[in-house]
Amino acid sequence: QNFYKYHGVAKDAAEACALAIKSGVNLNCGNEFNSLPEAVNRGLVTEKEVDVAISQLLRTRFKLGLFDTPNENPFAQIKEEVVGCKKHIDLTSGVIFSKSSSLQKPLTFRIENKYRYRSM
Repeated sequence: QNFYKYHGVAKDAAEACALAIKSGVNLNCGNEFNSLPEAVNRGLVTEKEVDVAISQLLRTRFKLGLFDTPNENPFAQIKEEVVGCKKHIDLTSGVIFSKSSSLQKPLTFRIENKYRYRSM
């Protein structure tokens, strides 16, 4: 929605979906991918490109055990209070992505805003 309503990157939802698929995005947390059939019909993206995205997403979900029962999935045993705990945040304090990355400084995690990172 942001791509076509606010950023002007795409004209509409179908164009935004095609752009996402062609950019390697295979998961949508909203309902924008409901416009994929229209994007295919308009020739903005091919069925093959959609198939590749779906297969990558399903492969990842299978590897994560998201189709397993909770007893078979070790990730299901992780308690909510462990995710983002101080111990794990401390472990990430010296992480550098790669030497070829333009970001050479470690990232700090701000618990008050889980989705915003800043370089030190």
